[in-house]
Amino acid sequence: MLQIEEYIKELGDYFEGIERYNKALIVKILFPNKWAVYPSEDKRIKPAQSETNPNEYFYYADSDDVQLIIETKNMNESVVNKVQLLKTKIEELKDFFKDKTIEELETLKFVTTKPKKKRKKTNKIDKNEETNKVNDFVETNDNDTPVINNTDANELEITEDKEILIYILFAYGLSNMLVYASGPLDIIDIFRTATKRYLGTIGNVFDCMMCTSANVGWVTSLLNIFIFPTIPFTAGNLIFGNSLPWYIIIFVDLCFTSGIVWLLNSVQEALEGNDKQW
Repeated sequence: MLQIEEYIKELGDYFEGIERYNKALIVKILFPNKWAVYPSEDKRIKPAQSETNPNEYFYYADSDDVQLIIETKNMNESVVNKVQLLKTKIEELKDFFKDKTIEELETLKFVTTKPKKKRKKTNKIDKNEETNKVNDFVETNDNDTPVINNTDANELEITEDKEILIYILFAYGLSNMLVYASGPLDIIDIFRTATKRYLGTIGNVFDCMMCTSANVGWVTSLLNIFIFPTIPFTAGNLIFGNSLPWYIIIFVDLCFTSGIVWLLNSVQEALEGNDKQW
């Protein structure tokens, strides 16, 4: 949980003041015109509009957790940015349509790329609210038709499926090296020998491809969540993102990595066995 000073810093110019009344916390906020405000789902945090200034709000909370205000600020700023982007894309599409034939335009495709988002605990505000606010902000007429953000369909993009494939190859290669490879100057072999000598039975994990890959899975998932949260690269993080708790993501990566590496290794051993028979 952020400290009050950090909340104030993040709110910036929107923050007007703060005070305590008995055990409650009252935060005074000044939002731009047309911004939407919401109470928290559990009703612990309630915004009240000022009677003298329609853009001024008072948030009443029974604790120091006023994350809802940050969420409201971020949501409204996102709406404003989307509206600006929408207007820009409309102008781009106008120019694009001028230079293309109807046959070419009929093949037009809209492609989006998933952004690399930080893993962050989100609130209480329904994402549909943000979509509704975009519609409220956009003023359309006969010449301006809202269009979703698009990129050139011929542009080469690394899709989620390709990223998962890259992760599978990485996990298999790393597991294979840890189990079978010696490495430059026998460094991997020395590492395996040292772990068996000083860690006992724990070091035997490198004798088993399934065990090794399981550890590769949960360790890389842990690194992805807490060290590199803005760059999802494990299967669990790529597929589920923020939709599941972090510990579930780690378990998914453990199982997925162990299973897929074991499968690939089994196929490899079967093929090598057939080669020997021939």
